[in-house]
Amino acid sequence: LGAKPPTYLHTPLLLDPKGMKLAKRHGSLEVRALRKAGESPETIWGRLLPLLGLPDHASLDTAVEDFDPAAILPGPFVVDAEGKIRNRPMEGESR
Repeated sequence: LGAKPPTYLHTPLLLDPKGMKLAKRHGSLEVRALRKAGESPETIWGRLLPLLGLPDHASLDTAVEDFDPAAILPGPFVVDAEGKIRNRPMEGESR
């Protein structure tokens, strides 16, 4: 078709505290629930951007400019019921 092929990138998995992949079909915490609980978009991005190697950004726009796929932290990451994120190796994996 003459268009440049897209570049794809895999990001680390987000898991629930039991180690299950976050998915609506599992009843996982959704961004919508965090927003309903009063979380601002900036707060939510502030939790996610460090996982992508972008810890100190005031906005999503500045983060996009500085994005480097090589800086993505290895996962998976565990998201608790309050939406806090921590790095945890998968069962049987050592770090």
